[in-house]
Amino acid sequence: MRSVVILGLLCLAACEPSTVETLTASPACPLPNVQLPPQPQAYLIIDDLEDGDNLTGRTGGLGGNWEIWDDDSAKPTASVSNTCAALGKYAMHLSTTGQTGWGASASVFFAAPPHPSPFNGSGWNAISFYMALSPNDTRPRTFRASVSTMETAWNGRCTSCVDNFGTGVAVTGRWQRFVLPFADLRQMGWGVPPASFKLDEIVQFHVALDQKFDVWIDHIQFERL
Repeated sequence: MRSVVILGLLCLAACEPSTVETLTASPACPLPNVQLPPQPQAYLIIDDLEDGDNLTGRTGGLGGNWEIWDDDSAKPTASVSNTCAALGKYAMHLSTTGQTGWGASASVFFAAPPHPSPFNGSGWNAISFYMALSPNDTRPRTFRASVSTMETAWNGRCTSCVDNFGTGVAVTGRWQRFVLPFADLRQMGWGVPPASFKLDEIVQFHVALDQKFDVWIDHIQFERL
């Protein structure tokens, strides 16, 4: 499994999390949100991408980074782009012409390397993010979004790893905000040993992608619902 640390662009503007500023000038961009979802009263931004790099926020104990994992059959592209965004002016753009093995995935680590390292997320009970398909990726489908713990993360306390706590998200060509309550996340069942969701030992936010994809992800944050 190859892990690629991605590079970003220089941020030119700060994100205003209370307004949607979806950019629609380019035909390569997803459609805007139908309406502005309500912001929670309590949240911690993991990464709004507005700093233009592959690092997460540095508040609330955060200190991680983005990584792209793939099956070594093709090289996915990943960049912080100011072409499209759900909030602010920057979003993460991920694409590949076609993997031939298990595919690829995007991960956002909460704590600084070495990975895996535990992050205490006990102050929060959900994670949210925006995601959309590019217009040239015309097949709406479900991706698995998940959170790993020290008991499921690659090289963590497991012998069959990456059976993370997750759920499916139905992604289309329109920006959507997905909210994942931790209580609703489940393992698929093949991990060894079976794990419990220890909120004080969470490691990363993870989105498993297909063999071929062209997607955007933006504004990931912890929430207290």
